Amino acid sequence: MEIRCGGPQAAATTRSLPRLALNTIPYIPTPTTPAQAWMQTKADASLLAGLLAALDVAALGLLWYGTGNLAAPALAALALNGVDFWHLHGEVLRAEAKVGRHGTGGSA
Repeated sequence: MEIRCGGPQAAATTRSLPRLALNTIPYIPTPTTPAQAWMQTKADASLLAGLLAALDVAALGLLWYGTGNLAAPALAALALNGVDFWHLHGEVLRAEAKVGRHGTGGSA
């Protein structure tokens, strides 16, 4: 590929650009065994959890910086964890109710 600059010196300013080598992109093999697939899924989930934790800390730090009061991010963190706990508790209750309907519950 050549680039020509306009003007009277067009022949003198012709330069050629190097071609991009598409085969230099590293090959990442796809998992072939169930163990490899599990490890890849675990690594992806860990990366996502780490990114979410970093964003959470950054957001709470910005809230602290913006308000100048440590109670604001503490309250926000407790509220978010309270919502998570509420949903988790609801899922546990639904699972127990489902087990109880099928008659395979424990010894109570």
